[in-house]
Amino acid sequence: MSDMNLDPNYFPDDASMQPQGKSDAVYADFVRERKVENLISQINPDNILADVENRLKGYRKDVYSQQWVKISNAPEVNPLLVGRFISFLGAFLNNNATFSNFTENEINKIMFAVIEYISDDFRTHSDEYKIHDYSERTRIGLIICSTVFATLKRAMNGSEASRLFKALRIGEQLNPNQQQQKGFVDSLKFWK
Repeated sequence: MSDMNLDPNYFPDDASMQPQGKSDAVYADFVRERKVENLISQINPDNILADVENRLKGYRKDVYSQQWVKISNAPEVNPLLVGRFISFLGAFLNNNATFSNFTENEINKIMFAVIEYISDDFRTHSDEYKIHDYSERTRIGLIICSTVFATLKRAMNGSEASRLFKALRIGEQLNPNQQQQKGFVDSLKFWK
């Protein structure tokens, strides 16, 4: 194999991408703000709830089209079950929980309460839901528990909030002399 000599300027470092003039600074702020908005949209609890809702209904996300596709042999899930669980999950899959500062013990207690609720709900409403297949109950329980646990784990010791605000501070440090315009990122700064 021959040696490949890459042009060192082909992959610019952060210093070379530093804005040179006022219009470059405005563009850099715009790009930084879009990156933060993208990060927030990825961790947006509404997106997580929509994901859980589709999975409970027996859909999977096609990696190519990014559309939800019904799994051909998936049983029809009672809409009342989906509605109840999504309503319940709204208490845990929200920004308030994500940006909290939970301890390991608090997460364990919340997970115990979630598991208890799922068990009680299935026991109380199994005839109404018409789900007598234990593997389907397990599938639903695992979707719910794994999603809640992952969300709470992101909030353990305030790590999610810390990561977000660290990203905001790095953005400020890149342009310390620039006068900031009030934007989306600035509206979150009261949390510092």
